[in-house]
Amino acid sequence: MKRRRTGVDKKYWKWNFGKRPSEELYNIKKNPYCMNNLEGKARFEESKDQLKASLYAHLENQNDLRVQG
Repeated sequence: MKRRRTGVDKKYWKWNFGKRPSEELYNIKKNPYCMNNLEGKARFEESKDQLKASLYAHLENQNDLRVQG
């Protein structure tokens, strides 16, 4: 806590305890520690949309309450 208050390791504190973006996309093979969020980059938009559609279809098939409104 003291290191956070003094500003030491501020970026690490934010990564662990800060607010996360609503969507994240990582290339696990090239970036196994998920440090480089690819969400928002135009060349990955189609892949992200396909993954999102697949996820929601899977959740709907399971009658997951999070996608049923």
